[in-house]
Amino acid sequence: MNVTIKNDISLEEKIDFFNNHRDKFHVVADFDGTLTQYFDHNGKFRPSIISLLYNEWILDDDYSKQAQALFDHYVKIEHDTTLSLEVRQQAMEDRRTEHKELLMKKWLNYHHLEQITKMDRILMRSGTDVLLKKLYEQDIPLIIFSASGVGVDSIGLLLKHRWLDFPNISIVSNKLYRDEYGVMIGYSKPVIHSLNKTESVIRDNDEYKTLQTQIKDRSHAIVIWDGLHDAEMVDKKPWRTILSIWLCNDKLEERIDKYSDAFDVVITHDEGFKEVIDKIWL
Repeated sequence: MNVTIKNDISLEEKIDFFNNHRDKFHVVADFDGTLTQYFDHNGKFRPSIISLLYNEWILDDDYSKQAQALFDHYVKIEHDTTLSLEVRQQAMEDRRTEHKELLMKKWLNYHHLEQITKMDRILMRSGTDVLLKKLYEQDIPLIIFSASGVGVDSIGLLLKHRWLDFPNISIVSNKLYRDEYGVMIGYSKPVIHSLNKTESVIRDNDEYKTLQTQIKDRSHAIVIWDGLHDAEMVDKKPWRTILSIWLCNDKLEERIDKYSDAFDVVITHDEGFKEVIDKIWL
């Protein structure tokens, strides 16, 4: 059994609420490792979108080495809980900014992102297509909230390549600005990273005015994520009903007992969404 529900009564109450108020909620989901598979058929980690740029030598050798060095340096800080959150957040912003400057230096082009999406190295999690189609059919807004360094364009291309780019989907992530030849010349701010994925990014940014209007009267939410930091993607208020779905992809023994009580549904072992979809009647 790869789907765990700790409090059936609480979950049923939330399910009843959402079924009776389908015009009052939206769905927020992470992308890498959440809507996509975490492992391949050999049990190895599947690459994230950004890692494909430097692991598959999409740009040049120098870029791949520098990008890997940035990752190796900053990932230790990201997960070092002995450091304050403020120090770690600043490090993540520095990492994203340095990487984006490197991408511009290496003349990242839109066709490089198209190349990634056609490699089929990133596979959607089982049931993701059904979930996205059901949300579209029921006119429920879906916010894909991603810290990917090339998120908006690459996620949009991946969804389009798989015929899943429905109009109810909004992508909140880092956006690249291009010239008429498709070459990267800038990027959106504030930079989104793993430690600042909160609703304030949407609320305080004029770029998301249309999305702000779409969810204005849909304050309740179903939240789906794999990273523990992603739990902060929505503000938890006493008057809000939040149904949380956590995908515990790795370090099960270390995490499952410590954190699972905080979530309504826990999915392990890269399980798909079918059982969850059936359970919450979407």
